[in-house]
Amino acid sequence: MAEHPTISVVCRDRSDLYADGIRRGAPKAVQVVDRFHLVHNLRQALEAFLLNHRPALQAAAVCTAMALSPAAGHVPIMLMYRGRPRSPKPSQMWEGTARPPRHARWVAIYEAVHALRAQGMPLATIARRLGISRPTVYAYLRRGADAGHAPEPEGSPYTRPQGPSARAVSFVMISPAATRSAEAQSYVDQLCAIDAGMVRAHGLSQAFLAIVRERRGEDLEAWMSEAMHSGITEVARFARGLQDDLRAIKAGLTLEWSNGATEGQIHRLKLVKRQGYGRASFALLRQRVLQAA
Repeated sequence: MAEHPTISVVCRDRSDLYADGIRRGAPKAVQVVDRFHLVHNLRQALEAFLLNHRPALQAAAVCTAMALSPAAGHVPIMLMYRGRPRSPKPSQMWEGTARPPRHARWVAIYEAVHALRAQGMPLATIARRLGISRPTVYAYLRRGADAGHAPEPEGSPYTRPQGPSARAVSFVMISPAATRSAEAQSYVDQLCAIDAGMVRAHGLSQAFLAIVRERRGEDLEAWMSEAMHSGITEVARFARGLQDDLRAIKAGLTLEWSNGATEGQIHRLKLVKRQGYGRASFALLRQRVLQAA
């Protein structure tokens, strides 16, 4: 850069080494922090926050599954004896009615499992509703596949009992609401209803992303102050870290320059190389770049 004194703008990530090199080689150039890395750092902060709230992530998945499940309708369900602590004795269960044969009861349960699953009900909910174990539900759906029924679709990660990963939720939180699937949006709504901290984290992330997309660098310091007093340690740490490079960051949130297109190409090349399991040579990567161009 010292050999090219006409350089006036340099776009970079948040590396201190790059910042120092630019100051030495082009002291008069305006340094612009890339918006891609700012959003990436925010997502990392959200992931760290979500990792400490695993029970809330799982509870939101259960609530989402219940919210998205259609009405069960009139599905014939036989009552089952589930043990003395939970239900009356079998003789009391069938008092006043003709006791159906054991085989007939299990046939009815088998049909109910498939009927409820066809309506989109999660497996854990089916097990609780019919009073059977989850492995029994799995077993009945495998037998149905062997008998020629259509295979059961895998549920969305936002409706599974274990819930989505913190990483997956962090990506949803930084995505525009208009691009989210119905399951993802419902999950975020349920998550915010469960935990007030989630409401603050989601609101702060969307406010920061609006500043990034609309290049409103003049609003950055007000957002930083709000984030640092939000009570969310991870997001507050991210906001404090912006102070160390505030001038270049505000330039990145004001000027049109960005490394976004370059970072996208780098990410794609890394993906191609990983798919080649180490066998992707430079010539192959160059060929893929030319084909994409």
